[in-house]
Amino acid sequence: MNAVDLAVIGAGPAGLAAAITAAELGLKTVVFDEQPEPGGQIYRGVERVAAVRPAHLPLLGEDYAAGLQLVRRFRACAADYRPLAAVWQIDRELRVHYRDPGGTGHVEAKQVIIATGALERPMAVPGWTLPGVMTCGAAQTLLKSAALVPAGRVVLAGGGPLLLLLASQLVRAGAKPAAVLETRTNPWPALRHAARFVMAPGYLSKGLSMIGALRAAGVPIRRGVSKLRLIGTSGVERVAAVRPAHLPLLGEDYAAGLQLVRRFRACAADYRPLAAVWQIDRELRVHYRDPGGTGHVEAKQVIIATGALERPMAVPGWTLPGVMTCGAAQTLLKSAALVPAGRVVLAGGGPLLLLLASQLVRAGAKPAAVLETRTNPWPALRHAARFVMAPGYLSKGLSMIGALRAAGVPIRRGVSKLRLIGTNRVERVSYEWKGAKRQEPVDLVLLHQGVVPN
Repeated sequence: MNAVDLAVIGAGPAGLAAAITAAELGLKTVVFDEQPEPGGQIYRGVERVAAVRPAHLPLLGEDYAAGLQLVRRFRACAADYRPLAAVWQIDRELRVHYRDPGGTGHVEAKQVIIATGALERPMAVPGWTLPGVMTCGAAQTLLKSAALVPAGRVVLAGGGPLLLLLASQLVRAGAKPAAVLETRTNPWPALRHAARFVMAPGYLSKGLSMIGALRAAGVPIRRGVSKLRLIGTSGVERVAAVRPAHLPLLGEDYAAGLQLVRRFRACAADYRPLAAVWQIDRELRVHYRDPGGTGHVEAKQVIIATGALERPMAVPGWTLPGVMTCGAAQTLLKSAALVPAGRVVLAGGGPLLLLLASQLVRAGAKPAAVLETRTNPWPALRHAARFVMAPGYLSKGLSMIGALRAAGVPIRRGVSKLRLIGTNRVERVSYEWKGAKRQEPVDLVLLHQGVVPN
């Protein structure tokens, strides 16, 4: 499909509704979305929740459950759905340029609807970058997509309706928050929306219902909070939980990055955080979007240092709840000091497998096993000379292997026919090793298969 009547960017509630309406009117419609499933943030994973763990639909609320019908209508309509597709440019002729797992391409559209939703606004209070602090949106994403519920004393702080919604969802999921702290806000700017608010009394009743449910569960709601601070040394201690010193747990290489970041903070470079570069044109104008809007800078030279993306490992069962990538698990460990519990198996290939396993051992979460899948060593030989010139990498690898063996973590090399088995979530990992079939019970599987350039 290279020419369409309508291109919709975003498969959240608005994008889905637009696509359904257009398709029903006979318009040739295509929908691009970066996520693997339709629903957006509001209805994230609703099909999977309904199919794999339907008991969780009531926990997430009636509004979330209602999204299932919308997604099913979208699946049934004639719109061309393009998941995992990132739109990077719409030119003046309404050609929509995109990138998906199959490569890059474009479609020509007569009309375009941009329904890309919203970004959660960061709340930059003192201590907000400490491990043990995350946004409500991130916590809700984990709840919806992986059924992960926070443990210990959890406090929600800030403002906006998501605060009460997430708190009520956590109560229904059995994770009663220790408190909800609503920061002091200026009500006057909201008065211009008063007429529309009165015309939609359902929102008021929903809010009152959530407040009532939280009070019935004994969750303190404290309004008008000011001068909010999160206090801790290596992690937040006075709001969520006491955290041990995490720099040694994450390793010397990670800790060494602190000095690099401090040098960067002290240099004269103009730092633009939360800025997404969406185009570099032929004149080296760098076009970007940040919380202040869009803009561009003119550069004489450009260095692209966007790192790499973790490559998905699509073994049978990889989409089950209880399966995530090693990169995602390491991000949770670094950013929120979240350590997995139960029987954890790491599987795949690449150095991150051993690195994360050794970090988990230091954090007190010894993995049940590390399963290294069979790989072809010949393509790596072209890097042999560079590898010999950097013996430190070899010594680091041997050190991690030694630490894992000393901790009693089995490392099984040459594993093949890896399968993840379960009904509502992953329960067992099956594989062949040294000519024998094996199965092991698991609570969490962390997959990794190297990285690709971003």
